Amino acid sequence: MIHAPCTAVFEAFRDPARLGRWWGPEGFSSTFTEFEFHSRGHWRFTMHGPDGTAYPNESVFREMIPGQRMVIEHFSDHHCLS
Repeated sequence: MIHAPCTAVFEAFRDPARLGRWWGPEGFSSTFTEFEFHSRGHWRFTMHGPDGTAYPNESVFREMIPGQRMVIEHFSDHHCLS
């Protein structure tokens, strides 16, 4: 859960360049390779750890009601962040 107004979260997600600056744990950065910001759209990206480790991720935006709700299904299970 993100503790911010829904409209602010949607605006932060709408722009992949902006989203890439804050998505992920502290100290990580993200590179997006596919970002389809709509219901059933794909989101593929790599999170880069502070130690240089790359963590590929794949998700789908399952449900989207602009300014109100988004459901993201995350498929990548080949990494573990502690």
